[in-house]
Amino acid sequence: MPKLADIVRYSAFGRSLNALVLAVRNTPTHAGANGEPVLDLAFIDPSRESAIEKQQIGYQPRVYIEHDVVHVSQEFSAEFKKDKGITTPAQIIAQRGQGEWDVTAADELLQKSLAQLTEARAQIVLLEAQVAADSHKAAEQADAEAEFPEPEVEVEPAD
Repeated sequence: MPKLADIVRYSAFGRSLNALVLAVRNTPTHAGANGEPVLDLAFIDPSRESAIEKQQIGYQPRVYIEHDVVHVSQEFSAEFKKDKGITTPAQIIAQRGQGEWDVTAADELLQKSLAQLTEARAQIVLLEAQVAADSHKAAEQADAEAEFPEPEVEVEPAD
């Protein structure tokens, strides 16, 4: 479950963006299939801004805030639909609000990055151990050669 300041994937208007969680509310009627909460999200969406705005000196993208964004798995119960008189898909969309959130894309990317970091750290540890072993072996060999230098043998060329 997302917490305050987590990053989730917000999808609306045919686009998906990363969004920052500003608030988490548990609303039973609007909860996701596994009890996922309703979120308030902040995000930057350059596609919503005009080209004129983007070309101005000192341009800073706008921060958009969407309130009460439901989870992608959210569905209203038959009882809720009956109580509210919801019968058409348009009424369902109006009750759900703008867009929906999901953590799968962000979580998968995070898990993949963490796995890559863990693997890289393990490789570094192995390389450090190998370097230490090689340097220890080289030091022992240098000490052995210093104590018992190999005699130089001159080889006479064959006639």
